[in-house]
Amino acid sequence: MDDPDQLFVKYPVAHVKAIQSRLRADADAKQEELRQMVGERYRDLLQASTSIISLSASARHVVDALEDMKAAIPSREQISSPLESDAQLQSLQSLSTHIKLLLDAPEHIWRLLERKQYLKAAWLFLLARVVHRALSNDDADNKESWESHGIDVEEQFPLVQRQWDTVSQFRSQITHKATLSLREHAMSSTDICATLLTLHFLDSRPLVDTLSVFLSQRRRTVSSLLSDHTMRKEGNGHVYRRSSHAQTRRSKIRKSVVHEVKGKVQAVLDVISGTVSTARDIFREDADTGPCLIRRVLGFIQSDHSSSSVDALPKELQFTTISLLTDLPSSTHLLYLPQNIKAYKPYVDLSSSSSRVQPSHLHTRLHDWFDNALQDCLPSVERWLEDLNSVEEVWKVRRAVLQGLRSSKGLHDAERKRLSTALDDLYTKRVLSMWTMTLSLVARNFKETFSSVMANIGCAGNDTSSLNTFSHTLSLHLPQADGIATPNIDAFLKYKAAIRHQLSGRTTLLDQVLESLEIPALELSRSLQAVQSEKDDSEELVGSMLHEYRLEANVTCSQVLEALESSLNNLSDEQDFPLHKIIFIAQVADALESASEFSKHIGCSAQVAEDFRSGMRRLHHGSVDKWRKRNIELSVQDYWRCLTSTRHGSTSTAHRLHSRPSSALMQCLSSLVSSVHQFGMAYRPESMRGQADETLRSFMTSILTSAESEISKFDSGEALGDLVFLQKLVELRGDDWLDTSNSITSTIAMLRRKVSLILATSSRLLTHSHFHTPKFPESSPPVSLEDSSLDYLRRTQLLLDPLLPPITQEGNEKQTSLLRFGLPSAESNAYPVIDLVKPSARFGLLLIENSTLR
Repeated sequence: MDDPDQLFVKYPVAHVKAIQSRLRADADAKQEELRQMVGERYRDLLQASTSIISLSASARHVVDALEDMKAAIPSREQISSPLESDAQLQSLQSLSTHIKLLLDAPEHIWRLLERKQYLKAAWLFLLARVVHRALSNDDADNKESWESHGIDVEEQFPLVQRQWDTVSQFRSQITHKATLSLREHAMSSTDICATLLTLHFLDSRPLVDTLSVFLSQRRRTVSSLLSDHTMRKEGNGHVYRRSSHAQTRRSKIRKSVVHEVKGKVQAVLDVISGTVSTARDIFREDADTGPCLIRRVLGFIQSDHSSSSVDALPKELQFTTISLLTDLPSSTHLLYLPQNIKAYKPYVDLSSSSSRVQPSHLHTRLHDWFDNALQDCLPSVERWLEDLNSVEEVWKVRRAVLQGLRSSKGLHDAERKRLSTALDDLYTKRVLSMWTMTLSLVARNFKETFSSVMANIGCAGNDTSSLNTFSHTLSLHLPQADGIATPNIDAFLKYKAAIRHQLSGRTTLLDQVLESLEIPALELSRSLQAVQSEKDDSEELVGSMLHEYRLEANVTCSQVLEALESSLNNLSDEQDFPLHKIIFIAQVADALESASEFSKHIGCSAQVAEDFRSGMRRLHHGSVDKWRKRNIELSVQDYWRCLTSTRHGSTSTAHRLHSRPSSALMQCLSSLVSSVHQFGMAYRPESMRGQADETLRSFMTSILTSAESEISKFDSGEALGDLVFLQKLVELRGDDWLDTSNSITSTIAMLRRKVSLILATSSRLLTHSHFHTPKFPESSPPVSLEDSSLDYLRRTQLLLDPLLPPITQEGNEKQTSLLRFGLPSAESNAYPVIDLVKPSARFGLLLIENSTLR
């Protein structure tokens, strides 16, 4: 703005002062910035000028130095060769080369030791010793040579002795490191041969001693492998079931354990086989292969390196001083060494005994070392095998180790056979121990489970309905799939197994006892199949193992049978006879004899398996006989007691009871049917039909036997109907039950006479007392009983089905599969099977109400 007055007109004074202050601050900042910039650039200019002056002085100094050198150096034509004219210079060059080799030797030796090139390190050490002797006063020729040129090495170069003192300390280090390297079983035969030559040259050891050192170091390698590992143990070989997730996790752990055991065994065997093979490759001499490898190397060192000797050796062992000097970093300068030093080679006397290992000595040493190493490793291998918890794991390790032995080279067939035989003994011992332990656990767990179940059967508060294979129903829940996820296969398999158990009639208690035998037996069967699946030349081994196993399995089967027999024999035969326990023993024996595959999977001998099934069959029959005797005795007592308590005196009552069997008889027959179901006879009607028939026959025989003594205590009319009904059951059997039929017929005739006498007496009494009584024809009661009993049999044929024989369809009579004995008549009156109980007095009000409603 040009006019300041306009500024004050437009803005207030305070605002103008603020603008003035801001502009003044900006001007001061710009002024300070310019001042700093000028100061820095001025310093840069001063430094640059100083540097330019220094560079100019340096360049001038270089130019002057070049001029001085040009003036000092004569022309090329005036210079003569130092090799031709200056002997002094040649001696100094040779001296410097000697000293340089000594100075560089420690560094080169360290580098060679790091590369594990021990023979080169030893050769360089020996070469340095030769150079030191050439420089010292020990060599008279060299002394005259150095002194002839006015050089006193000891006085003028004291560094030579001090450097040799440093180099001389490497001898023990080279020997020590070379000896320790022999423990590395991964080294090739060529490297081991070079290492043994190192010991031979540095320590002047005979080849026999180098062989001993090699074998002793490898013995320590074996010992370190045997004591280097500790394993975790997860069990004792016991077979038991686990959940799917736990089983998956455990399978991963077991795979790592098997892999670790297999790796350790193979590592030890590789060391043993590799040691023997390497020793033979290096020291063995025969007519076919000629001198051994180490003698050929010694011969190459002492020879003139002809083509034949060169071709016979590996390239790594074709070693000379020239090749050593060429590989060193300062190889160009070291070529000024005298020819006698460049042609140096260690002294070897091939005709000496120290340069030879006799074949007999080699064979003896290797045989002894092999025996000792094998004896050392067997206890550790046995300890490692204890970490394997199944026969399949042991056999996987055996298969892998056997393949490694077959592919190993350098071992004789006898040695390979001895190794496999020794290991097979350990495998056999471990497998048999697991089999023996599992079999002992099978017998012990069965006894404990069976004893526990038997102790709970029949106790107060325990429900014995679970013994009934016919009425018992398992709790089955169909597994559900979660959305689109993969269904749980284990749940469906479990559901399928539960259905199979239900169809086979196996109750919860029975299945609990049988699973204690069947599950470990199935695992044992799988282990036997794993052992027998090998297709190699181990038939004799497998045969001996199976023989030992069968002996133990035979004992286990005998123990199971003895446990059941002793349990049956220990049951008391008193009034409180444990019928439910007898039934359970019979169920277990029947299942083990027929349905269970325990005797098949356990792997016992065929004769023992047959004896086991025969023993179970005998035990089942004995249990049934014992149960039958006691059960029929109780049933007959209940029958006569019921008849005595329901005795009636009127003829009308007798006539009503004649038309059907008594409730006492039907209760006894129903009890027999329930017992048949408890024994599982309904699931095997063909094989168990005889047991049911024998039970019914014994029941009839007991009733007929006791009828004569009980005839005066019961109502003859009611008993007559029962016997006629039983006679109908006997007639269904045909001629097989002829003796029982004759006994029933005679008893029926006796009861009919008694009934006729009672009816006649009752009729006379009623006549004298002027009561009217109906007249019954003489032939009417028998005919009525026959027809009513047959009709009642048709009505109850489903209820009494286990006690009825199977029949075939005859003629064109139309019968259904359920009503095998025909349809009951529709006109007949239906009576209840058992007597109905009258209403109790405590429900009197209900009766009053009912009567009021009427």
